[in-house]
Amino acid sequence: MTPQPHDLVELTAHGARHICADAPAWVRASIERAPWVVVRRERLAGAICVGVRGRARNERFAASIDTAHVASLVTPEMLAPRTSVRAHSVFDTLRSVRDVASSFDLIWGPTGAAGYELATSCTALHAGSDLDVLVRAEPNHPSLPAFAAHVRALPVRVDVELAFGDGLGAALEEALRDGELLVKTFDGPALLERAVR
Repeated sequence: MTPQPHDLVELTAHGARHICADAPAWVRASIERAPWVVVRRERLAGAICVGVRGRARNERFAASIDTAHVASLVTPEMLAPRTSVRAHSVFDTLRSVRDVASSFDLIWGPTGAAGYELATSCTALHAGSDLDVLVRAEPNHPSLPAFAAHVRALPVRVDVELAFGDGLGAALEEALRDGELLVKTFDGPALLERAVR
């Protein structure tokens, strides 16, 4: 399986040592707590671009690994059916998103802090956390306006990113607007004409 943006990668022992070699102390502490990293939307020949998340919002560390450093890989949609053992408003909202996405037959999964916590069992959500969700759908998918309306009504803010095409991504709310579409690409942000989708 080729790693895609937002996938979570469990590192081998060698991969963990590779990332920690020249990293700040908080990175080493994070990797020791849970040897997991998230795949970033960046291209680097022969490597997988990843990021390490720390306990604080400003603790983010960019790195790259070899495919040999991957012990296992978890996609957002693999996390969709998982439930947390601890109570949190984000996990309550996640259950609502699960029901709504299922009713529209959308392929989806949690990302961000909720996805990380479900994959690693390490606490990542805090009191003011939003829920980040990935939906694998083209921006013109007919169910998206109704799905967005349901998501907006939930008590916790839900940030939805669409994943489509060859590694492209766009915010759901951006996709529902008229005019050019601002997308995330492996080479940075770009504007697409609606007809190009």
